[in-house]
Amino acid sequence: MYFPANVKTERFGPLQTTQTFICQGGVNTVRLLGLTRKTLIDAASGWRLNALTDEEWICEIFRRKGDVYEVRVRVLSSPDSVYIDGVVDPRLL
Repeated sequence: MYFPANVKTERFGPLQTTQTFICQGGVNTVRLLGLTRKTLIDAASGWRLNALTDEEWICEIFRRKGDVYEVRVRVLSSPDSVYIDGVVDPRLL
């Protein structure tokens, strides 16, 4: 990943989460992936990390019965702290 010279990053170990959803009538995988990623972002922001990199995800869809589906979404990512050198986000003070 390319960053300009004044952008600094700090990489931390990988985080992983798996969430299971029950859907009826159809599955919106983009929406479910977004919700699962948000869980990782929220967890990382507790450690003042503000970016996810090197993401891998798996989405498994199982038909339960009729139009009911069980969806398992697993996301693995490395949380990073990305900041511009010399600039401080006032929310972090």
